[in-house]
Amino acid sequence: GRRSHGGGFPATSPERKVRDARRSPESGYSTRRMSVRKILEGENNPHLRAVAAPLKSRSRDIGSLLDDLCDTATEAAGVGLAAPQIGIGKQVCVVKITGEFVALLNPEIVWMSEEREVMEEGCLSLPGVAVAVPRAKAITLRYRDRKWKEQARKLTNLHARIVQHEVDHLRGVLIVDYLASEGVG
Repeated sequence: GRRSHGGGFPATSPERKVRDARRSPESGYSTRRMSVRKILEGENNPHLRAVAAPLKSRSRDIGSLLDDLCDTATEAAGVGLAAPQIGIGKQVCVVKITGEFVALLNPEIVWMSEEREVMEEGCLSLPGVAVAVPRAKAITLRYRDRKWKEQARKLTNLHARIVQHEVDHLRGVLIVDYLASEGVG
């Protein structure tokens, strides 16, 4: 079958990942020095199991948190990372869409297609673990961007899967939870 890895999707070369991420106008990622955070691991880690708090307004430190998430995901060759994975209990994540990191603040999946696809996923917080996870093939996402502007976006296939994986992290859900049920969402 097809294989994907949630937040642990393989990415392009390290040089290209950094260059592409830094060019991304949507991420607002700058050419400053990289700041890589430790990615929390373990299916019973309380930070990974907690439901993240929504942001009430744009704070001054959100830019540095988003930069840290992009740096950390880039360094780990991931295509997505949620704030709880670096110990920050806020509804913030970054996902790589068409080669560029996109900042998602308070993301909410407002529609999911009935059509599902099962693919194997991995997770940067669960090294060496792969789980066949059923996910909607298409979603509509509402979120605020780095500049606190409301956005809506329809995503399909792999991009929809990556976002669903990261939004699960914001709900305290890990891929291993799909082993015990027919689906979590």
